[in-house]
Amino acid sequence: MSKIRTIYATNYSDMKLGGQKSMISLLENMNQDEFELHVICPEEGELSKRCREIGCKVHFHRVWSRRPKNMIKRIKSYYEFRRIMHENKIQVLHSDNEFDSFIYGRRLKSLNAKQLWHLRVAFKFKYDHIIQENADAIVGISESMKARISETNYHKYRTIYNGVDTDKFVPLDENQKLEIRNKLGMDDSFSILFVGQLKEGKGLYDLTGAFISLCKNQSNNPVKLYMLGSEIDKGIQAKLEAEVTKEIPEFKTSYIFPGHSDSIHEWMQAADILILPSHEGVEGMGRVLFEAMACGTPVIGTNIAGIRDAVTEDIGYLVPEKNPEKLAEAIEKMRMDNTKYQEFKINCRKRAIEHFDIKIHARKISEVYKELANGETNV
Repeated sequence: MSKIRTIYATNYSDMKLGGQKSMISLLENMNQDEFELHVICPEEGELSKRCREIGCKVHFHRVWSRRPKNMIKRIKSYYEFRRIMHENKIQVLHSDNEFDSFIYGRRLKSLNAKQLWHLRVAFKFKYDHIIQENADAIVGISESMKARISETNYHKYRTIYNGVDTDKFVPLDENQKLEIRNKLGMDDSFSILFVGQLKEGKGLYDLTGAFISLCKNQSNNPVKLYMLGSEIDKGIQAKLEAEVTKEIPEFKTSYIFPGHSDSIHEWMQAADILILPSHEGVEGMGRVLFEAMACGTPVIGTNIAGIRDAVTEDIGYLVPEKNPEKLAEAIEKMRMDNTKYQEFKINCRKRAIEHFDIKIHARKISEVYKELANGETNV
């Protein structure tokens, strides 16, 4: 039986964003006895290297914007794309970036291949209606993604939650946790962890406000806040640090920016809680939530589309967005109620395994690939 030939198209070359991490996790867990996996990248980089390591065939191709100066590049890009598709006899193209999905959907009309459009963000794109008409199947990472789809295309849509490697993101016993905390330079303070892009839409000013409130209401340093990630909004780290220094100068050393890390699982294993205080429209779901859950680390998130799919009342708390006061209250409840906290830890791991295991995600995506390759367009 011949393998189904698929190609995953991405417009990134690094692996710092959640979408690319999800892509690699998926490809790592696809059955290569059933699928011949190809990837399109814009250029050589960390992502293409990792794709080769897991057995994918890598092609370089870039989608150019419709600016007049890019006309020649766009023509060359079109023919290069057709060559890649024809020479490798690709049956299914998988894309998640909206602009790329728009372009590829139009190009596939004259090719014998199907398109899977993967929705990872909640906000609408101006060409959504065209992309969904051209796509043969649509997958969203949370139930809230369906709001982007017109009723006439509901038959193409299904929700498939992102997955996490539950063999890597695992809970630690107390001795192991202490060892990791020492390695990361963490002390025995109650540790709050944020992981993600450092930008305003992630609710970082709300998180800072909550942290300041907690410190002001305690005679001793009650918590330490670790904000792990790369700066997207230029100067935001300096602004956040300045606010802490101004309001609670005695606690400024408890407000820590470790930067980007390749050991996210260790930070999540070491932390006491993880917080994702994003604003509406910023998250598709937030993979850091179920990564933390798989480590047995309770979570607090804002009550917005996507996050509310992941955070249930038995594993953590949902709070209103843009509300530092409610966020501080949730942190304090988590810190002070040890009985509830221990229940959360157990339930987090259980929920991650049952709903967010990468093996489940890969199996469900595999089913879509097979249906498309077999001509079943109404998946």
